[in-house]
Amino acid sequence: MEKKTNKSEPEKGDMVAFPRGPSGVVFKHYGIADGAGNVIHFAPDQGFSEGTYKKESIKDVATHDYYVDNSQDNKKNPLPPERILKDAEAKIGTQAHYDLSNFNCEIAASELRYGKGHGSSTQVEQSMLGKDKYDHMYDLQDQFGTGTGIQRFT
Repeated sequence: MEKKTNKSEPEKGDMVAFPRGPSGVVFKHYGIADGAGNVIHFAPDQGFSEGTYKKESIKDVATHDYYVDNSQDNKKNPLPPERILKDAEAKIGTQAHYDLSNFNCEIAASELRYGKGHGSSTQVEQSMLGKDKYDHMYDLQDQFGTGTGIQRFT
């Protein structure tokens, strides 16, 4: 499993990825680190139609491994860590409609890190397009600019 960072432990405001599935390679669960060993994450409730923001120990959420995944920082500007944590803590205990394609744990964590309207799910985009087409699409956007009509799903 490829590590996305050299940091030993997530810092306040970092996006944390938790690989899931057999050997931790099927999909990833995401949350925001509080810098004290906990993660604030959006998790689907039973039935997967609603989800709840929860604060739990990173070690309790991890089933295989975990790592910092701030990989969207090269495309978006993260909010200051204090603001990320303040917004994340305000969400604890609240519920929202859960939708695998339009509002999942990665989109929720991404919106907390980058701001409302800037959430995206690379997992959904890659599964819809296929990884090769996804990578090629963003290579084109980097080469020719955003005027190509290529946009991230948000």
